[in-house]
Amino acid sequence: MDRARRAALAALVLACSVSSVAGSGPGPTMTAQASLVAAVGWPVSSLVVSEVQTGGASASDEFIELANGGPSSVDLFGLEVV
Repeated sequence: MDRARRAALAALVLACSVSSVAGSGPGPTMTAQASLVAAVGWPVSSLVVSEVQTGGASASDEFIELANGGPSSVDLFGLEVV
């Protein structure tokens, strides 16, 4: 029984090795004309969430810090954290 298990394990390892080598062809190539800009349906902003702290002793210990990485000011009117 032990010999059969070893043979089955060896066959499994061999099959996995062969399938991983056979399935790994050349990866996707990138052309020089490719555009890496995402098309989004909302206005692009330089506003980022830089820090979040939750789980403090009270609700007043929790906060979110926003940072503006852009050169111009960002209007926060109408924005809410959900």
